[in-house]
Amino acid sequence: MAIEVAESDGFLEFVVRDDGSGFDEQLLNDAGGAAVHVTGEGTGLGLRLARRIAEMHENAGQRGQIRLGNECGAVFRLLLPR
Repeated sequence: MAIEVAESDGFLEFVVRDDGSGFDEQLLNDAGGAAVHVTGEGTGLGLRLARRIAEMHENAGQRGQIRLGNECGAVFRLLLPR
């Protein structure tokens, strides 16, 4: 697992990477956050809360967001406007 922090395009970006099997394709395509199950044991509540917290951060007309991806494992990005 790796944790990174950087500034990118007016956002403070927090990145968490792992080397596991990555996110399910259905979850990656779920832009609205409606996915119920992330894994056989998960509910997706953590991602919903993270998305909501990110969206509560607003500055200069920009709103926080999360981004999910797969790059040799799961990649979670939290972007907060500066």
